[in-house]
This record gives sequence, structure tokens and C-alpha cells, in this order.
Amino acid sequence: MRKLGYQADAVDGGAVALTALARDAYSAVLMDCQMPELDGYQTTLELRRQEVLRGEARRPVIAVTANALRGDRERCLAAGMDDYLSKPLRIDDLATTLARWTADSPPPAPEDDQAAMDGDNVVDAHAIERLRGFQVAGQADVATEIIHLFVREAPAMLAGLAEAVAAGRPDEVERITHRLGSEAALVGARKLSELCRGLELEAQRCQPASVAEIEEAAQRAFYALDQMRLIAAA
Repeated sequence: MRKLGYQADAVDGGAVALTALARDAYSAVLMDCQMPELDGYQTTLELRRQEVLRGEARRPVIAVTANALRGDRERCLAAGMDDYLSKPLRIDDLATTLARWTADSPPPAPEDDQAAMDGDNVVDAHAIERLRGFQVAGQADVATEIIHLFVREAPAMLAGLAEAVAAGRPDEVERITHRLGSEAALVGARKLSELCRGLELEAQRCQPASVAEIEEAAQRAFYALDQMRLIAAA
């Protein structure tokens, strides 16, 4: 990294990475997807959630993975990463990618995140306006408070859903998807709500692929809500 003109810190594991990212303003992150315990996908999802809650700018995350399989890039983007490098790293590829994401001008959003910013079936602005209809003069913005609560609690529900599916507990799958879908509908996260409703109805024969689709929709919803500037700093 020094040969390319960058100063870099190396950390051991996703939890340590999140601590470092909360402490220091890094220009970009090279994220190892295959870290033990908290892997790169989980770490990036949590980083994006924390950025939204703290009202921070989105930092570029570049996936680094030993895999070169079909669908890997899509999985990285769905987790909130911005670009993708496969091992073994080529110095010219690394230099080009870092230059693209650490330039002074903000980089273009990746394809999946651009769709989220466009708001296409991600967040229904009318739902936000309905929430604002409950506003009481002199009190905190009710829409912001409800969205803030959703963004804070949804990741735990997603983790619980994945665990319930893996363990084959359909009653728990039904309970979690019902709650997550209802809360998603409240904040206008239409696609997420629809996917949860579908899995709730099919809880007895749900598949892990359904959870992956829901996690992707949740990430898009978090990002779209952030772009609408409706999230207050924690």
C-alpha cells in the first residue's frame, strides 16, 4: 500500500474493523469477505447501519475475496459494498480501484445502490408523509424517530430470521417476518414488506434464498432512507 502512496491500517476481524472505522475517518476500506466470526458481508451491513444512525457520509468499501464465482459481485453489492477485487490481487487492479474510490470527486454509485437512490420500489414517500401527519407541534419529528427505530432494530430481526430458517423453525420465521414486514410497511419500505409477507405465507417451506433476498431489500431500504435525509444522528 505504501508503494501506491497510501497509508493503511490492518485489523484482525470484523468487530475490530468496525471499532477502527468508528474511531478514524478512512478514505476507503478493503474488506476481506472471508473473515472468521463476523465476515466481510456482515461487517459491511453493520457499517452501513452505523453510518446511517450516526448521520455519516458513506465510505467506499471494496470487497476482497478468494472466490471468483458467478454471483459473488452481486452478493457484495447487496451487502453494501461498492466494488470488488478477487485474490490474488494484481497491483494494477488495486491501484486503479483505489484511485477510483479515493478521488476528490464523489464516485458514482454502484448499479444496485443507484436503483435504491432512485427510489424505485424501495421507499414510498407517501408513507413518510402519512407518518408526518401524526406530528405534534413542539415535539421531535415523529417520522425521523420511527425510521431511526426501524433502522436500529431491523438488523437483529434479520439475524434472527436467518437463524430460524437455518434451524428449521417455521413458527419463528412466521413471527419475525410478520413483525419485520409490518414495520417495513410503516416506513414505506415496500419491497422489503412484500418479501416478508411472501415468506410469512410460505413459512412452512421457506428457503435460505428467501432470507438473502430479504437482506438485500433491507440494505436498499436503509440506503434509500439515508439518501432521503430522514435519519437523525444517533
